[in-house]
Amino acid sequence: MKKNNKRESIIIAVILLVILAVAFYLDAKLPSYHIAIKVIKKAAVYSLVAVSMNLLNGFTGLFSLGQAGFMLLGAYAYAVLSIPVAKRAGVYQYFDGGIVKFSLPEVFSGFLGESVGSVVGMIVALMIGGLIAALVAYLIGLPVLRLKSDYLAIATLGFAEIVRAFFQWNALGPLTNGSNLLKSYPDLGGASSYLILIGIFIATILLLVNSTYGRAFKAIRDDEIAAEAMGINLAHHKRLAFIISSFFAGVGGGMLAMYMGTVQALSFKSTMTYEILLIVVIGGIGSISEQLLDTRADVTIGGGSKYFRQTVQGGEYKGKTVWEQAKEMGFQTVENDPAAMNALQYKDNQPVLALMSDGNMPTKFDPSKATAKDPAKDANPTVCTPNANWLGNQGSSLKDMTKKALDLLNDNPNGQKNGFFLQVEGASIDKQDHAGNACGQIGETDDFDQAIAYAMQNVDLTNTLVIVTADHAHTSQILNAQPAYALSTVLKTADGNNMVVSYGTAQDDSRDADGGYNGGDMEHTGTQLRIAASGPGAQRVIGLTDQTDNFYTIAGALGLATSTESQKALSDNGTVKVSAADGKFTADVDGFNGDAVLSYELKDKNDKTVAASDSSTPLSGVRVKTAQTTPIALDGVTEGSEYKLTVTGRQSGKAVTVDFQAPAANSADKNNGKPGAGNADKNGVIASGKVNNDTKAGPFGAALLGKTGTAVLAAAVAIAMLVAVAMLIKTAKAAKNDR
Repeated sequence: MKKNNKRESIIIAVILLVILAVAFYLDAKLPSYHIAIKVIKKAAVYSLVAVSMNLLNGFTGLFSLGQAGFMLLGAYAYAVLSIPVAKRAGVYQYFDGGIVKFSLPEVFSGFLGESVGSVVGMIVALMIGGLIAALVAYLIGLPVLRLKSDYLAIATLGFAEIVRAFFQWNALGPLTNGSNLLKSYPDLGGASSYLILIGIFIATILLLVNSTYGRAFKAIRDDEIAAEAMGINLAHHKRLAFIISSFFAGVGGGMLAMYMGTVQALSFKSTMTYEILLIVVIGGIGSISEQLLDTRADVTIGGGSKYFRQTVQGGEYKGKTVWEQAKEMGFQTVENDPAAMNALQYKDNQPVLALMSDGNMPTKFDPSKATAKDPAKDANPTVCTPNANWLGNQGSSLKDMTKKALDLLNDNPNGQKNGFFLQVEGASIDKQDHAGNACGQIGETDDFDQAIAYAMQNVDLTNTLVIVTADHAHTSQILNAQPAYALSTVLKTADGNNMVVSYGTAQDDSRDADGGYNGGDMEHTGTQLRIAASGPGAQRVIGLTDQTDNFYTIAGALGLATSTESQKALSDNGTVKVSAADGKFTADVDGFNGDAVLSYELKDKNDKTVAASDSSTPLSGVRVKTAQTTPIALDGVTEGSEYKLTVTGRQSGKAVTVDFQAPAANSADKNNGKPGAGNADKNGVIASGKVNNDTKAGPFGAALLGKTGTAVLAAAVAIAMLVAVAMLIKTAKAAKNDR
């Protein structure tokens, strides 16, 4: 065992050194704004925060959802302490330059030199951010850590939301800049710097986990009573784990601020915690391409075929490519072949996966460059030229893909009967705007417009809702003349006039040798978005609308669940079938459409748990396979024994209980894996059950009282019982005194 551990340690060390070497190479060869550098930086930051969260959730067994709040504290601390003095007036323009009048990198540069002092100052600012997060964790941990399970999660989630709202309060503006951005602070630089510093932090956490403190944390997680009996101070160690985890979350927040270039409290929503939790809890769920197959959409057409050449790392399809997995799952697959895509026909239970490009699809026009103000551009405007590689030349434009998707969905009997949802996205509009590529974004916008026009002309608007919008605003603006302080492109329009497109939100100067810009890091803006709609339900998207409301508008138009209760009701028809084959037992689960995760418990006739899912968090358990049967392997079943299986939807709370007896060896029920003998049906099913939706259950009936009424009644009965007990005790004491 020790040899294996040593071997694994060597392999991990080699892998880490290779990654670091690659990072150094990329830093030397690529500009800081390159997507590869950004991906490494963000991955490194999220790795640190995930490890810090795992210290609390995984090793100590405390389920906290407050990570986003602690990251916010660290991010703001770093930004406030690092903004150069000369730039504070511009950043805190509404608050007289703010109340902090120094910059730690500048302070340390004063006596350590600019290069060393700046780095030291940034690291000190990060550590202070971590210490602030740790101090806050200590204060809230005093009452909060007395709570357990879901209550701790709720309390820490509430803390994170309160902190986010608090930091946007204008009364704190001189410190936090209110609801405005904090910016202009320094960054460590390349991906290698991030990896080295974060590697040190993660190594520190690993040393802690393998120390006596780490063993105490794990003992508390496994059995608090046993841990306390061994002399472990539960309150002290829980608080310590909470504080350390929060410290590194704060440091991670500071480094995330470095990565983003700006800090705003609005960015640190609870969804950030959930993203990190998914890394910790469901890290093995598979790549996005695997999840796409698991979702099993009827039609998927687009780019990104290279992501389906990845090798599956675990599960049923381990060792195969995702593309091979798709074929084995019954998908109709087409790769980089427009003619084959257009020849596709609807086939029952054979979804379409047609990918026309390795990555992003070629744009309609060749790229243009944004440059600094130059009178020569007015005299010689840029003419957008068609791109010979554009897939529209081969019958695979966004319009063509939309047509094929509509044809396939209309040919589906289920689509004809129940309707369908189709999303069409012109993703490269955003990408070309980031790059300051006017011709690229105009061509992609035109391509998108053609797709919308086709859809509007070929659907029945009396029963079809069409919504057109975007997820955020962007940097480009159409001006009358070239701006003095921003990059721009002067285009020649179809009618022969000049049109100036301006770009002015890049964080770094990313111009190339000839002054052109295609850097890819123009930033988003906060401009309100246009949204338009036609068809039934269109009145719900007139004027200003919350983007999340679009979900309910679309769901309502399709007659789908639009409330929590109706979503839970989607699992009303849940079923479980227990099958026996080749000495193995499996529960096949269907119909839990209102759930994402299932839990199960298998007990024998003595009420002893034989097998159960990991249900330690709201996200753990058996993931529901959308539109497919979800199999659960029932390990530990003994032939001839009796069992009770309970399967529960974690979101809906709907449950199915199945009682069954495993076929006994050498009996009439035993069929050596062949279906149709004994009490098994022709498919090998030995028992089955479905969700019990009997609303009359209970002494008063759930239909009469509802869930809230039932809860109130239960509370009232409990109070009455306590009062009765108190009266009995009082009566007994009075009788004793009388004697």
